Amino acid sequence: MKDKIHIVAHIEICGVIASGKSTITNILGELGYVPVLEKFEINPFLQQFYETPEDHALETEIAFLIQHYNHIKRAKKENKPFACDFSLLLDLVFADVTLSEKEKRVFLAVYNEISEQISLPDAIVYLTCDPAVLLERIKKRGRKVENNIDIDYLTKLDNAHSNRISEVKGKTKIITIDSKKYDFAHKTSDMKQVLSLLIKEIG
Repeated sequence: MKDKIHIVAHIEICGVIASGKSTITNILGELGYVPVLEKFEINPFLQQFYETPEDHALETEIAFLIQHYNHIKRAKKENKPFACDFSLLLDLVFADVTLSEKEKRVFLAVYNEISEQISLPDAIVYLTCDPAVLLERIKKRGRKVENNIDIDYLTKLDNAHSNRISEVKGKTKIITIDSKKYDFAHKTSDMKQVLSLLIKEIG
């Protein structure tokens, strides 16, 4: 890809599990952005969370929040345009679904402190996808840690995702991409269409 777009400083990708966040981030990497990729495997609580989510949700979500905060803070210090395959807004989505009200108050105390230091990104790429398609993709990629994910969990995440995106409309640029319609991870033609959309919307 030789196309370049007008660079904005900070982009976050917001999408439910298996929606194509890392693929979009790497596409943006070809357009001049430094890819900042989530290292989900270093979260020490993730396997325990998927086995018994009610027992390990709080530490899992806070660990991801702190990890993402650290990645963004470090990327900002480099003073180069960057794109993350995660989003602090998406951390709120997971908290909405997985945490009890008491746990969520603890999570929000940390989140609110972070939000004072790191504002909304210049743009959010919002990946939408039918939960049934997401579940099929999860099964195909075969990550052991994701074996217990079910359609109910994905549907709850999808609904919470939509609600949180609605809250930030008008506060930052939202670029919506239907990742069920566009199989940009496997079809070159779809990838090119998504590339054109990104150039149009961000440029």
